[in-house]
Amino acid sequence: METGKNKNRMQFPVDFDVFQGFNIDSTKGQVEDINGVENMSSKISQWPIKLKIVSPFASALQKKHLLISADCVAYAYGNFHNDFMKDKATLILCPKSLDTVNYENTIIEILNVNQIESLTLARMEVPCCMDITEIIINALKKCEKKINFKEVIVSISGEII
Repeated sequence: METGKNKNRMQFPVDFDVFQGFNIDSTKGQVEDINGVENMSSKISQWPIKLKIVSPFASALQKKHLLISADCVAYAYGNFHNDFMKDKATLILCPKSLDTVNYENTIIEILNVNQIESLTLARMEVPCCMDITEIIINALKKCEKKINFKEVIVSISGEII
């Protein structure tokens, strides 16, 4: 009978602080061609990725480029890792959460305490995702520096529109 323990699972140090997070070496994954289908490696570069729990002081956020994405985009857009996450710190959120004020304040703090030069927002075309744009624009207006902003909207059929 399986105990649920996987010996290949990542081991965390005893003093691991989930709010400080850690960096991940995304260059370790290999791209393989299996039966004519290319398997892409993950481009995730840090953990955690949820805006709700990440510390604005996490070392992974010291990158120059930040991606903030609606949770659903990664499921709707097939090449999300290569087209959006590559070479960026990545944070995800759901605008349906009732935590929008905290989202905005966290984003402001992240932008102020890190050397971020550009912010890409990836969101869905659906009405609930429109709130993310407002959250990001308000945060950009209130932060203490000028940051390049790009918004990418993905359709429910997985196309960039």
